[in-house]
Amino acid sequence: MKLKHILSLVVVFFSSLMMSAQEESFNEKPNEPTKVKSGFLIFESSPSGAQVFITQNGEERYEGETPFQKKLPYGTYNYRIKKSRYHDEVGVAVVDNTRVVQNIKLRPTFGTLKVTTKPSGAKVTLESDGRSFTSPCEIENIPSGEDYVSIVSPRYSSLRNKVLIQDGQVTPLDVMLDARFAQVTIYTLPDAKITINGEQRGVGSFVGELDEGIYDVEVSLAQHRSVTHQIEVVAKQPQTILINPTPIYGSLDVITTPMYAEVEINGKSYGTTPTTIENLLVGDYDVVLRKDGYPIQSRRVTVTENNLSILEIELSQGRKMTISSDGQGDEVYVDGLKL
Repeated sequence: MKLKHILSLVVVFFSSLMMSAQEESFNEKPNEPTKVKSGFLIFESSPSGAQVFITQNGEERYEGETPFQKKLPYGTYNYRIKKSRYHDEVGVAVVDNTRVVQNIKLRPTFGTLKVTTKPSGAKVTLESDGRSFTSPCEIENIPSGEDYVSIVSPRYSSLRNKVLIQDGQVTPLDVMLDARFAQVTIYTLPDAKITINGEQRGVGSFVGELDEGIYDVEVSLAQHRSVTHQIEVVAKQPQTILINPTPIYGSLDVITTPMYAEVEINGKSYGTTPTTIENLLVGDYDVVLRKDGYPIQSRRVTVTENNLSILEIELSQGRKMTISSDGQGDEVYVDGLKL
């Protein structure tokens, strides 16, 4: 009886264990998938339009251009931002929020050259690309590094300068140009014409800048022998020159009967007759003779080079004439001559 009772208890115990296991299996819930967190990775760049590369699973892949956005699982990502004429920007972005923004300022691989010249107006040429400007000027978008600039201006020495262009910087270049001319001053007689290399450049005087070189200067004046003078102009060496044409003279004898008539030539008094007037410039002259009690006499004479011209006149007494006027200060002319 005892053995039977024990066996019965064992059967009941195992039965209850099996029922309990079945109840637990019925109450157990099915497995649910684990939820993966993710967020937006945003790239903004200045300037925009840069290429975005992101490394995932050890592979760098092109993803798009800035402004750029992409939803990625939480995690750490290597990136590279690339744009022509700018340095590549690399870094690590950690996506641990619903939106992660990366603002990238790209560093240019070019700079600007600012050129000023004295005097201004020179032609400035960048040798690397052949672009030309007029000073003062700013030449933009020059690749960083060494470059050469040529500067040319009429009447000044040409220059070739080496410049160092730095990333994003404005490089100044101030140039004083060497003149290839000098100031020349020429003085002569008031009405004399000044001709330089066949071109009339002044009357009485010339003040101006001439390029370095040899010049033929001619000074001419009526009743004078022209003078030609050769000058050499040296850059930045001013010079002053006096050039007078050579006067051409003749002489004139004035003789009257009776003597002691007043002699006037072209409005200037030359004493009384008889007289020899030396050093008269060649040419035509109006000679007026006056003597009390005699009519005024006028003659035109020609004086020639190195010759003695003679004017001999017999004054006629004529008739006495009285002229009256009712206007005070009136002037009287006879045969065009003022009495």
